[in-house]
Amino acid sequence: MARRSRFKVEKMKRQVKVAKVLRKNPYLSHSELAKVLKVSPSTIGADIAEIKANCVRMSTEDFLFHRNRVLREIHDMKQKCLTQLNKLRMEPSKGTRWVEEYTKLIEKEARILGLYAPELRIMALKRLDPDNVDKEQRDAAINAAAYGQDSEIIDITPLQIAYDEN
Repeated sequence: MARRSRFKVEKMKRQVKVAKVLRKNPYLSHSELAKVLKVSPSTIGADIAEIKANCVRMSTEDFLFHRNRVLREIHDMKQKCLTQLNKLRMEPSKGTRWVEEYTKLIEKEARILGLYAPELRIMALKRLDPDNVDKEQRDAAINAAAYGQDSEIIDITPLQIAYDEN
């Protein structure tokens, strides 16, 4: 049992050394690093893989901890809003601030949980041929649709995406 724990301690110390050396010179090859630390290149490869895995695990844990803390804060603020709304039940016109705040909190919570993805749609005139439209025609159609100048409107979001990528 003592041998295993000693091995783990030595391994951790070696991994710390690997990290320190790589921090100073990140372009060292495994074989160069192995010579410096007097171990085999495969040991260095395994150590680096374990260091990366630990970094990913720790950053994931940090992210989850932060996200859960923010979600708890949002939950507490939502409870406060509901308490205030219950107090103002007899005077509904005075509760609009709390309704707005509650709505904002729900939206923020949805974004944090990855449930918020508003869909952006760009509408334009139907008489445009979606396969054969230039940038000026597209812009004119978007402006016409935005100002309600034509009732024949179609979705040209794919065209907008194509122009934005260029």
